Amino acid sequence: MTIANYLIRFIVRFVVYWIWVSLALGVMQAIANKSIYKKHVKNKAKKSKVFSEASKLFKVSKRKLKKMSKNEITKLYRKRVKEVHPDHGGKKEDFIKLKNAYDFIMAC
Repeated sequence: MTIANYLIRFIVRFVVYWIWVSLALGVMQAIANKSIYKKHVKNKAKKSKVFSEASKLFKVSKRKLKKMSKNEITKLYRKRVKEVHPDHGGKKEDFIKLKNAYDFIMAC
């Protein structure tokens, strides 16, 4: 075989490999985007559910809770903790729910 034949074989293999890798990466990226979208939808639904539950725990409307600043939420949390903390006659379960809701809201 001549050098030209080796060169042609090399180029053909390179192009075939490049096409194969490009297709594989495209498929992998499409799968990743789909899973990211599903996670986003699940997180959005979870966030809405947590805000609904938190609004009940904080005794404010969901809309008002979403508009509140972090400082206002912290003040409201401290006020509600005084009411639901087990040391002040509240239930432990209610306190834990309030704490978890507060942590989630502050992380958003």
